[in-house]
Order: sequence, then structure tokens, then C-alpha cells
Amino acid sequence: MERKLNEDKFNLTNRLNKLVLLSKKIEIIEKQFQEENKKLKEENIKINEKITEMEKTINELKNKINTSKKDIDIIDLDEVKIDSSIMIDDELKFIKSAIEKRMNLKIKDIKRIYQATIDGKEPLNFHKKCDGKRNTLILYKSEGNRRFGGYASEPWESKNYFKIDDNCFLFSLDRKMIFPPKKFTKYKMQIDCNSKLGPGFLRKDKYCIGIFEKGLLKTEESRHKKLFKGDKHMLSECGLRHYINLNEYEVFKINFFD
Repeated sequence: MERKLNEDKFNLTNRLNKLVLLSKKIEIIEKQFQEENKKLKEENIKINEKITEMEKTINELKNKINTSKKDIDIIDLDEVKIDSSIMIDDELKFIKSAIEKRMNLKIKDIKRIYQATIDGKEPLNFHKKCDGKRNTLILYKSEGNRRFGGYASEPWESKNYFKIDDNCFLFSLDRKMIFPPKKFTKYKMQIDCNSKLGPGFLRKDKYCIGIFEKGLLKTEESRHKKLFKGDKHMLSECGLRHYINLNEYEVFKINFFD
């Protein structure tokens, strides 16, 4: 009987020990689970924070896009302004239309880069401010209040040669007329890139507009009728005068929408 009791006691003790070991294993596993669960919660918090941050960024970008769309919607592409002492905004409309049609681009803005009475009338001052600039609008005003100009798509330079410009044209502001080069003439339209002269337009060696004397503003309309369509006296102040004195001219850089 005693032997039986000892065996039972041993078995119980053994089972108890196993239960204790199992209980410790459970505690360890539970502790590991809690640690892993804590890590997962922390990671989840970080993920949620990143998600929240990303959603905030996305919403900010959406708001910017919507604002930009509204700004674009309210932009009137025809409401381009010009800060000129020669041309007024209403006169700009028909010049703007002619440039956009010729270049097949919409004008974004027009910035003045040179004014003779402010920056200096000498050709050196013009070339310092304007060389390397393409898509320029040149406005001239005579002592007799004739106002006219030209558009050049090619950049101005100081290399003492004439540069072909198929997109350039002349115009009269006070008569609101465009004078594109005649198609049938064999000589292409050019701009004068002479370092000793101001901005000029010509065909071959025949000046249509030129600024010649150093420190003195002059322009010429020589043989204008043969080179351009329209009024042959667009620059003259009285009949057939070829030379007129200028009291101002300005150069503007034209920027287009991409």
C-alpha cells in the first residue's frame, strides 16, 4: 500500500513539475506575445501617422491644384499689359494678335528691358541691355509724334552683320496698321546686328527702320513701298521725308506660354 502511495506521489510531483515548466513556457510566450503586440501597435501608430501625414500632403497638393485651376480659369489671355511711354494697352491688342498669329503661341507677358531716354541713347547701351534677347518688340516715337515699331523673333547681337528673321514685321501705332514683308520679293527680311547701330530692320542692304548716328536717334523709311505691304509713308512726318528724328524708343522682351 505504501509503495502504491509513493508511486502516486512521484507521479503527481512529476506532473506538477511539468505543469510548472509549462506554466513558465506560457508566461514566456505570453511575454513575447505582449512585446510583439506592443511593437506591432507602435508600428501601426507610425504607419497611421505616416498615412495621416501623406493624406495631409495629398490634400494640400489637391488644394494647390484647385487654386491653380481657379487662377487659370480667371486668367484672360488677352489682358496682357505693357509698361510703355509710347504704346497704350488698347494699341497692344492688334500687335499682340499679329505676333501670336505669326508665332502660333500665346503671349504670357511683356517686360521692358531698354528705354533710350533712361538707359542711354547710344547703340552700346542698347546692345548691353538687349543682346542675346529673342522675341523682342521695339517701339519708336518721333519728334512729330509718329509712333511705330517692329517685332523680331531672332536675338540681337553685336557681330556687325544682318540676321535673317522670317517672323519679323513692322507696324504703325498711330495708324493701327501691320506691314508684313512682301512675299514676292527675293530678299528675306533681316534685323541689323551692328554694334555701332541701334535696332534696325532691312531687306538686303535697304533699311526700312534704322538708328544711325551715335548718340542721336534717327530712322529711315528708304524704299519702304518696295519691301512692305501697306502705306509707303508709315514713318514719314510730312510727305516723302526719308529721315525723321526720334525722341524715344523702347525694347520689350515677350514671353510666351509653353
